[in-house]
Amino acid sequence: MIKRIYSILFIYSFGIIFLSESVSAYVNPGSGSAIAGTLWPLIVIALSTTGAFIIKHFWNPIKRLFFKGGDNKKEKKD
Repeated sequence: MIKRIYSILFIYSFGIIFLSESVSAYVNPGSGSAIAGTLWPLIVIALSTTGAFIIKHFWNPIKRLFFKGGDNKKEKKD
């Protein structure tokens, strides 16, 4: 049943995209900045989310890398 629905949606999508006529439209000069203004926050959000995930996932190994020498010095003195 689900495969049939997906195949029907694919056929309709294919027909709409590839069998439609060409359209002539005017794109004004401000459209580029509007698109860039819309995409810029999405790019920043994607990069910050990825960075936050990496930092959260690898925080303990990074912390051990920087503080490993300090912990060993305290253990040797005691």
